[in-house]
Amino acid sequence: MDEKFSQTVKQIMGHDNRYRADAYEFVNVAVTYTARKLERDRKPRGSRHVSGQELVEGTMDYAVIQFGFLAPEVLEQWGVQQGEDVGNIVYNMIGAGLLSAGPEDSRKDFQCHPELITELRQRIADAADFPEPPAPPVLD
Repeated sequence: MDEKFSQTVKQIMGHDNRYRADAYEFVNVAVTYTARKLERDRKPRGSRHVSGQELVEGTMDYAVIQFGFLAPEVLEQWGVQQGEDVGNIVYNMIGAGLLSAGPEDSRKDFQCHPELITELRQRIADAADFPEPPAPPVLD
């Protein structure tokens, strides 16, 4: 985390301590990840909008990529348990000038995925990307 971002997050947490500092950094990176995934990063600045629903989806995808089967536990430990939590973090960062929103954006856009942790666990259970663990060694 760069120093300015870190200081701003500390200020946010002085007013709202529901989420850990790591959650802010993670959501900030998840915004970039989601914009790239949706190829909005190729558009001119000002037309790269990512909706709340898209950001929550991207946040879940990025969590699985970053943390694998531990993603639900990591997000839960940070206080991120539903789409609204992602929205609260985003709007705290908007209020602090770290992110921006358009006039069409609303906190209501994040009232999706109320069972984010359960959904993450299901995504992981359904994923075929996790290899089977090797068999334990045979002891003589």
